[in-house]
Amino acid sequence: MTADPLARALRAMTWLCLAVPIAILLRPTLATIVSTAGRTALAGVLIHRFPVVAATLGLATAVGVVGTAAGAMMAAVHHAYRFTGRGFLHWMTLAPVLLPPVTASTTLLQIWGNNGVVAQLTGGDWVSVYGFTGLALADILAMVPMAYLAVLSGLRTLDEGLIDQARDLGLPTRKILRVIVLPHLWPELAAVFLLLVANTAVDVANPLALGGSYQVLATRLREAAIGEGDAVGAAATSAVMLAICVLAWLVMTAISSRPGSAAPQQSSIRTRRRPPSSVWQRVMVGLAWFVAGANALSLPVVMLGSVIDTTSGLSWTASGYRELLAGQNGLALADSVIVAAGATVMAMVAGSAIVSTGGLRRGGSVSTNLLASSALTLPLALGALEIWRRTGTSGNSTSTILVLVMTVQGLVLVPVVVAFLRARTDAMTLPIRQSAAGLGMAPARMLRPLIIPQLRPALTAATALAFVMGLTSVPSVILLTGADTPFIAAQIVTEVEAGRLTEACTLSTVTAITVALVAWGIWLSAGGRRRA
Repeated sequence: MTADPLARALRAMTWLCLAVPIAILLRPTLATIVSTAGRTALAGVLIHRFPVVAATLGLATAVGVVGTAAGAMMAAVHHAYRFTGRGFLHWMTLAPVLLPPVTASTTLLQIWGNNGVVAQLTGGDWVSVYGFTGLALADILAMVPMAYLAVLSGLRTLDEGLIDQARDLGLPTRKILRVIVLPHLWPELAAVFLLLVANTAVDVANPLALGGSYQVLATRLREAAIGEGDAVGAAATSAVMLAICVLAWLVMTAISSRPGSAAPQQSSIRTRRRPPSSVWQRVMVGLAWFVAGANALSLPVVMLGSVIDTTSGLSWTASGYRELLAGQNGLALADSVIVAAGATVMAMVAGSAIVSTGGLRRGGSVSTNLLASSALTLPLALGALEIWRRTGTSGNSTSTILVLVMTVQGLVLVPVVVAFLRARTDAMTLPIRQSAAGLGMAPARMLRPLIIPQLRPALTAATALAFVMGLTSVPSVILLTGADTPFIAAQIVTEVEAGRLTEACTLSTVTAITVALVAWGIWLSAGGRRRA
């Protein structure tokens, strides 16, 4: 397809339309490298704020190690074993996707906080969820679904025929794991670890809710940009965060290009799942249920928290829903839905153009694309804030901020859409080439009769995922939210910071319901009822 001049022109135009706004929005961050004031501020961050940098990297490393291990364990259990409730376990693991990232912090505060359920029932604080411990736990819970999906995609590329032969020859599971599985999976595991490290380094939602005195780079950036009005200092902090992500991306690329990290094998043999038989296998399944339960706990906790007031005893209340109907929170929901819908359209158009004009060659790994999405969000949002603050730009506050946030969200969602669609086209590469060879056709000519029909479910899922991520994104809106243009994700963080957990839970519950209804509507509009 890339040999077609029209496809090349469309691809070049798509990349140009993405590169221009990215360059404009990244200008404040990149200017720190060339300007004297910027280099001075950058040196100040690295020297005088080095404890903040070290705290960020320490937290990110802890989350990366534990999150990768938990995600790999759950992916292995789901992929290898057959047991009752396996499908339910999968959806329990993915339950946090319906909710804003800060919901993990809200859940911990509702249960273990100073005014949480445990404190109300026992009259004492048993566990402190503020600082490093609570922050690490919240980030791990938020990151596990990402690690789980990334490792699961790697497991699905294993040569199942080779594993079945090893089992038939009587090789123990440990040896199969050591000789066959780990050598194949270690690049993916390393990429997942680096992805979680980078995502934690740029996370701003949970540190604002639970960080307390444990300051990280993301909260320092917000403090400089909003609290102090220090644009240069905020840009310098943004540059350090971006450098961490770029370094992670370079290491990912180096690992994937090594001779031992060849392209994943395509296997048409389905996984032969077996019931867990040994004690160790049963323990793994039990641990998977425990982690999935902890992940899924957020949804019922915030739903109950939206109607239970824990500030002065445990009492029923509907104040959060009344305020949603009459107050600023209703406007926040409307603004967020509008922006997420526009960003989804932008990302789907650009992502589909990139994938459709890229031919049948493989794209980057899922982890690489997700890293590209998360790394740019805060730097792009900082650039949008600088544009809004320029003289004459902030006159029409509402429309300007909506357009800026929509642009930021659309840009960072493009890599997610590309990764999602590429995963599907990569799985079809070998069958398409075989079918084309059998029919005597060029693979590119299989686009209309074979590729597009197979991609329709993936397009539907990618649309729903992009909308969910746009609606629940905190970094893209945390610097631009205000009284005239509130956004629901930032409003949840504000409510948690103010100790208004009932209102925060109400917003999280409404967000989950909105996400479920929109995803269901997208599924129905794409013919989901007929396929079912």
